[in-house]
Amino acid sequence: TDFLEFTLVRLAGGRSMSLADAQEKIEVWRRFYNEARPHSALDWQTPTEFARQSGLKPALSNSKEPEILTSER
Repeated sequence: TDFLEFTLVRLAGGRSMSLADAQEKIEVWRRFYNEARPHSALDWQTPTEFARQSGLKPALSNSKEPEILTSER
């Protein structure tokens, strides 16, 4: 529990954050990291670009770069 609280405070830039808010921010970051950013293993292409170039059907994704600054509103 202490680790979870520490992690939530770090995610919030020193401010407290609800677990639901943290989960939402982590999911946005995870999708961006796995789906929208260029990967070195894909010759610096995004997974969508790689799939299209390889003739594969790309996964549908609306992943955008996550907002780095966080605040609970």
